[in-house]
Amino acid sequence: MALSGQEDHDFAEGGWQFGCILTPNHIYDAFILLTLLDYHQRRQTNLVVPHTGDQKDRFAVAMQARNGEIVEFGQDVVGHCCDKCLREWTVDGQTRFVQPIVTDGISMGHPRCQDTHCREDLANTRHRFCPSHEGLKNVCSVVGCRKLVRSGFKSCEDPDHKVMEAKHYERGRSAFILKQRLDRHRQNHPDAEPNSDPDNEPVHNGDVLDELAEDVEWYKINNRGELRIRHDKNPGSVGPVDPGTETTDGDANTEPCEASKSPTGNRKFKALFGRCRTHNEQLLIWPCGVIFARATFFNAEAVSNVLRFVKTAFSVPNAVKPEHLVYDTNCDAKQQVDGNTYWSWFDDVGMSVDVFHFLNKHDVGHTFCQENCTPYIFPEMMNDDMTGWYFNTSVAKRLSMLM
Repeated sequence: MALSGQEDHDFAEGGWQFGCILTPNHIYDAFILLTLLDYHQRRQTNLVVPHTGDQKDRFAVAMQARNGEIVEFGQDVVGHCCDKCLREWTVDGQTRFVQPIVTDGISMGHPRCQDTHCREDLANTRHRFCPSHEGLKNVCSVVGCRKLVRSGFKSCEDPDHKVMEAKHYERGRSAFILKQRLDRHRQNHPDAEPNSDPDNEPVHNGDVLDELAEDVEWYKINNRGELRIRHDKNPGSVGPVDPGTETTDGDANTEPCEASKSPTGNRKFKALFGRCRTHNEQLLIWPCGVIFARATFFNAEAVSNVLRFVKTAFSVPNAVKPEHLVYDTNCDAKQQVDGNTYWSWFDDVGMSVDVFHFLNKHDVGHTFCQENCTPYIFPEMMNDDMTGWYFNTSVAKRLSMLM
């Protein structure tokens, strides 16, 4: 508090390496350090970190060791149960315990290597490839093309691919993108004074281009021989996915009807000029709100991946298999379980869709879903008079919003 008015003082002149302005890096380091110290205190061991090197790398080895232990043995809450997530249920004179688990995916993508099946970390989050696949940056960024790039570019000598890259960066420099950034800035800083001079707005072109590169882009050559760029928000990025697409070619996204094909046919291309992101973080949550496990899905929230995740998470020591799995796409997951003996682990696990998604997202005409995945056919999930729900199966959505 005594130093609160000295933010602009040059502490370095006095040989003091610290300032008094709190930054996000301070918060991050404090969180990591507190977590590791708490972990080692419970284990009665010492936290050892190097005295040299960059601060950002100092806790990396200790964090990797802790994460590896979680993968092998589960979180500290692996045996959790409480009155909000565990029910003693009696029917026909027989009593049993019921503890459902809720799973949901949150689109919270992290930069990853562009090689589809690679899981290696990037050396820097601004890179497109990990160290093992660094050589792929010399290959054309158009998907399916294996030609070498031109010097200083990310595309090859193919004329269409040249135009695709040019349009990608033209989009990054267009005025409406700068306006979007300004609008977002003002939403995040509502108390900031508006700048009446647009030339004075802080715009970092590299950040704009890199941000745009994380959208899903594709290109079409229409029946007039014109190459058009299309893009959607990346489903692996944070935020809602817009249902429509945009075009930045100066005209509306009004391609001719698909029935009016040109003699050569419409050609569709996809290119990856920027970074790729992981698809989503998948959570397993008890109805009380305690997170049981988390996994990163790199390419898709496929129901087979979800089933594998659930089975693996509950295979760690001291884990108790749940009596019920709540998942917004359980109609697909249940069909996979019933149709393949590989998933026999789920034979005694109830599988229903949470109430909100079942009422608002699932087709009333889908016979299998209506007959097998409605929560109403599982009386253990309802209160004693069958007029409401015993467990909070919408907990995952609430936690997703917090994350």
